[in-house]
Amino acid sequence: AAVLGFKARNWAERTAATLLFSALMTRMFGVKREKESVSEKNRLTGRVFFQRHPGLHSFFLEQFLEAGTREGHGLQLDSALYPILLLLARLYPSPTEGAANPFPLSSFLPHVTSASSSSLLYTRELAATALVSLVPHQQQEQHCLSLLQDLAPLPPQNSLHGALLQVRALLRATPSLWPALASPLLALREQLLDTNPCSLTQAVYIQLCSLVLAEDSVLDTQALETSLASLLARQQEEVQVWLPLLLREAAGLLVQLLVARRELTAQLPALLAHREREVRQEVLASLARAPGHLLQEVGEVLAARLGQEEHPGCVTALLAACSSLPPSALRLSQQQLSLLLSLLDTTESDTTRAAVLLLLSSSLPPSSPHFLCWASHLHSSLAPEQSLAVRLAAGRALTLGAPVLKTPPSQQEREGWLLLWGAALRLLQQDEEEVRAEVSSLVSELTGRSLAPEVAAQELVLVLARVVGREWPAGALALLLAALLTAVDCGAEEVDTEVDRAFDRNEANCYQEACSLALALLPPLSSLLSSLSPRLQASSLSEPLPDSLAGLFPSLPGAVTLLPPLSSLLSSLSPRLQ
Repeated sequence: AAVLGFKARNWAERTAATLLFSALMTRMFGVKREKESVSEKNRLTGRVFFQRHPGLHSFFLEQFLEAGTREGHGLQLDSALYPILLLLARLYPSPTEGAANPFPLSSFLPHVTSASSSSLLYTRELAATALVSLVPHQQQEQHCLSLLQDLAPLPPQNSLHGALLQVRALLRATPSLWPALASPLLALREQLLDTNPCSLTQAVYIQLCSLVLAEDSVLDTQALETSLASLLARQQEEVQVWLPLLLREAAGLLVQLLVARRELTAQLPALLAHREREVRQEVLASLARAPGHLLQEVGEVLAARLGQEEHPGCVTALLAACSSLPPSALRLSQQQLSLLLSLLDTTESDTTRAAVLLLLSSSLPPSSPHFLCWASHLHSSLAPEQSLAVRLAAGRALTLGAPVLKTPPSQQEREGWLLLWGAALRLLQQDEEEVRAEVSSLVSELTGRSLAPEVAAQELVLVLARVVGREWPAGALALLLAALLTAVDCGAEEVDTEVDRAFDRNEANCYQEACSLALALLPPLSSLLSSLSPRLQASSLSEPLPDSLAGLFPSLPGAVTLLPPLSSLLSSLSPRLQ
């Protein structure tokens, strides 16, 4: 009933059939354990399955025969093949497949192969997926070679596409087939790429070449590279649906081959300036996956694209590729740095903002006039209202900028330097464990010791009091007092005891975390104050702080003015500690 319901004329019956089929699949094969692929635990051998449900074997064969008779009269509109192909994809040959098996899977093979030539694209894709389960492992190589040999002369495009999809499904399922099929595939270059008029089958052929050439190969790919470069440089006047897919796959394979031969620099500028944004995005994504030593040669080319690229997706991919470069391979001008900082204010993409943070952390020196603005952005990126991706990138950027934190700043740099240390203290106030884990990485870069996050938090405060207190006592006191004030005022909303309300467990957790943070901050603060002479202590507490450091302090009730000087912090903090 579930399979036949897919052929119903009434949409309500078809919808009910899909729900019934989904429930039956879960009942027969279990709950799906993986999102993208089918786990081995959700599969059965064909022998076991048909022994449990013996009537389905002949029923499936009847449905294939019925669909085959309708195929010759027009489009194959019989959607009953969809559930059958989905179910066959969950089966695999039994080790005793040929030993007196009354339900052999091989009986479905000619029908599934015929379905792979269907005029419906989705049917061809499902048939290719199901074919992997029907071909025994020891026969997969011969089956692929037989499919490739049948492509001469060129069959109709539907049959060609179905055959290529079958080969692709088998290659993805069995990587050990790649070396054996590399030469036969390259031999079909002219037939399937140069003279083939269909962009879709050209794209699938390029995907197959990308699979078999993924590992280091001794094969000569010069002719293939020439064909790909010619395809990308060709001016297409008519609109083709599958042309963007073709150009994207061609660009990805060309970059893969050029990276393998270390000859990427010459053709990279033309690829990054290609008219199709899919090409540019694929090239940049491929560069981000390339080894770091190969990217040193293309640093200037990537930097030149900053400010020229306008598509948001390509901008994000460009920033990710630039951030993967070694610091010595990327030199950004002051205009480009200004552009990146303005991008932090204008972009609505958290992925783009995270990529900018990582890129600037390795390319912006403290002597730059944009250093204070960058430090302010990094500090605000760790605010609780920011997304997890942005806060993770900000924590990683702090770790990459650890040498700046250890270096004594000049008079012009110390405001930005203090904001970076304030951002480091904000790591202690994060709710997510993965963000707090960056504290261990940061402390490891600062001290050379690997500590657990709980111990690393206390060590970070001690390092801050020692390093910042030596260079700028007023700044160190401001950081510790501001962090302490933030912890004390965490959840400081006044509660009306006359109003009945439900108990909120999160408030108790917040209070406990605030107490733990305050206890970690108070001993270093007390030690720092006691280490200062009375005269230096008085001057530090009365020293006016720059307005750029106002973001360090929380907003307090009662119109309390925190800047300047620090004595106002102490007067505000004293009644809260009582």
